[in-house]
Amino acid sequence: MTNLREYDLPGVGKKFVLKTYSRQRLAVIIHHEGKRELYILDQEDEPIASVVLQDEEARQLGAVIGGAYYKPMAVESLEETLDQLKIEWYQVESATPLAGKSIAELDIRQRYGVSVVAVVRNQANFPHPPATFVFESGDTVAVLGKPDDLKGFYRLVRSGQRRNDG
Repeated sequence: MTNLREYDLPGVGKKFVLKTYSRQRLAVIIHHEGKRELYILDQEDEPIASVVLQDEEARQLGAVIGGAYYKPMAVESLEETLDQLKIEWYQVESATPLAGKSIAELDIRQRYGVSVVAVVRNQANFPHPPATFVFESGDTVAVLGKPDDLKGFYRLVRSGQRRNDG
């Protein structure tokens, strides 16, 4: 469930923190003079990425995100077009069975019916990682699959439960 909180920053401006449906956290600080700071936060609310936008840039980005420049297809229509395929993003934590193992070792495609399409590690991007790619704690993993298969992979990431092969 999304959750947006607002905080006053005396002498600075306002801070907004958004917790997304996928449990990611974003923070935006709007300074009195118009500058915006955008942050992607980790589980401890520490910034892992940031960008600073001037007022005009922030307004343009807001219009893009709000759909003023491009109106995407309805979600249902898009899902039908893609035959129910979705891309979900998962955070690899040290306690998960992914940390320290390769895509091949986990047999992700065969066991879960999903494909790893990208990994973000620190500031580096790994699109279409090979089967030998080893996950590390802190990686963000993009996975493509059908919703039911993504649920099975989610259980692996969050609780270590593996889907039965039979």
